[in-house]
Amino acid sequence: MKKVIIKLKGDDCYWKKQQGGTTRKIKEAHHYDESEANNILGRMFTDGLEIIDVPTFDDAIIKTRDNYWKERDIRTPRRYMSTKVFDGFSTVFRQHKAEDTHCRFLHGYGISFKVTFEGALDERNWVWDFGGMKRAKTLIDGRQPKAWMDHMFDHTVIIAEDDPKRGYFIGMEHAELIQLRIIPATGAERFAEFIYEKLNAFVKEETNNRVRVTQVEFMEHGKNAAIYGE
Repeated sequence: MKKVIIKLKGDDCYWKKQQGGTTRKIKEAHHYDESEANNILGRMFTDGLEIIDVPTFDDAIIKTRDNYWKERDIRTPRRYMSTKVFDGFSTVFRQHKAEDTHCRFLHGYGISFKVTFEGALDERNWVWDFGGMKRAKTLIDGRQPKAWMDHMFDHTVIIAEDDPKRGYFIGMEHAELIQLRIIPATGAERFAEFIYEKLNAFVKEETNNRVRVTQVEFMEHGKNAAIYGE
């Protein structure tokens, strides 16, 4: 079990580890205000303590204002998780840097991606509303989340922004032969990263930081998969 100190400094919580009577910052934690932190702990701390807890550890060293140190066993607050698969997309792409393989040529797949959500339950006892992508108020690149997914992956051609043949693809789009999408990089791993970054930012804003995306698994034709996340 880890022995850690969580010190509240302004609006920031820092993880610190005791070493030889001193403390050393080892990782910056998520930001919580005092009320959020107290809620996470179930309001188990009493007045007079200057150090508070954040999730994901089992034991903590708690320091009182009179500099008295004591150990207290603290159960890890349970974090709920849920997953949802988004499928039914067909897209074409190429990996121009894979010069020694056939992946440098245009090729298409029926794709899907599995998103993992983690966070506290809402008043309905849900982490994430499984129909929430259709009902969300927050937009992704100016579109409703489900509309953004369709825009990016439904009968589209996706290339990397540094593709040396980019001009040819733009010409085909102007000729209305393809629906072109240009992103930083292509390939299952980079698609997983791209989707993760977009959805995590969206989910945090939509839930006021109650929920976050921890992982995206991108799948090509059900056999190949790549995962990106925390």
